[in-house]
Amino acid sequence: MLKINKQPTQVSFRLFASFAVLAGVIGGGYIASLFVSPIAAPLFATKPINVQSLPTPKASENRLIIPKIGVNIPYDKGDESTLEAGGWWRNADQGNPVTGGNFVITAYKFKIQPTPLSTIEKSPLYNIDRLVVGDKLVVDYNGVRYGYEVDSVKPSPKTIAEIESPTDIAKLTIYTQESSTSAERIVMTAKALGKVDLSRR
Repeated sequence: MLKINKQPTQVSFRLFASFAVLAGVIGGGYIASLFVSPIAAPLFATKPINVQSLPTPKASENRLIIPKIGVNIPYDKGDESTLEAGGWWRNADQGNPVTGGNFVITAYKFKIQPTPLSTIEKSPLYNIDRLVVGDKLVVDYNGVRYGYEVDSVKPSPKTIAEIESPTDIAKLTIYTQESSTSAERIVMTAKALGKVDLSRR
């Protein structure tokens, strides 16, 4: 009578189960790393910026630089797709560093991507709530660098229209793009300090 040994099947199932568990642990760990990467970014990817060491502004590229949290991104007019490259300059006709008014830039606070580094890159305003009143930032606009000083950083229940409303005073408003329309945006406002003297670098 033929005797069938079923042990190899049991071993194969256990081996498959072990690999499945291991894959789940590794996959879960990787997904978790995507969510925590912006938190850890100051440790390895987004160091504070020394403004004095920045290259001279280019007329062909406007940039938002927040030294304390390592933000140095381009911003431009356009539509929502502009956020993929950096910041979106909203209502450009109602505010800029030269004519004053409410100069508004928005960017993602958190946008998950396939890798930790790309998640950090697409989440430039993740650490905006680390800013405090008195912190300085600069904006490159049409080849000239302008300074600003933070005077408010807080979550805001205001609508986008209210945040972007025109003002008579010259100020910079930066707010976060959120993944949920119900989430409160972080809104930072800063007063204009004028042109940065590049000859002192």
